Amino acid sequence: MFGLFVLLYQHAYQNRERLELNELEVFDTRTDIRENALNVGIAAVSIAFAIFGGARYGPLSGMTYMLTPVIMTVHGVFNGKKRRKLEERFRPSESAQVESNLSQA
Repeated sequence: MFGLFVLLYQHAYQNRERLELNELEVFDTRTDIRENALNVGIAAVSIAFAIFGGARYGPLSGMTYMLTPVIMTVHGVFNGKKRRKLEERFRPSESAQVESNLSQA
């Protein structure tokens, strides 16, 4: 399922000009691609343990999913900092646009 999300977000990213995505939307799209790809990677490691681990490492296949909260937290922290910086750049222009729209009304 996460692999399908990677492909869908990748398609949106490739068509970002046609979709007229702004810088913040492009950032979010790329973040979603990475997040879903990380989930695919965790599942791939789990499958590899199950298939190739044998009796010794096979039981680790289920425990592999305990990596999910750790990896997603680290991913979220790093991307959250970058996103907040982008949001700060967009706030003044958005508030100016809202003020402009209000003055025209």
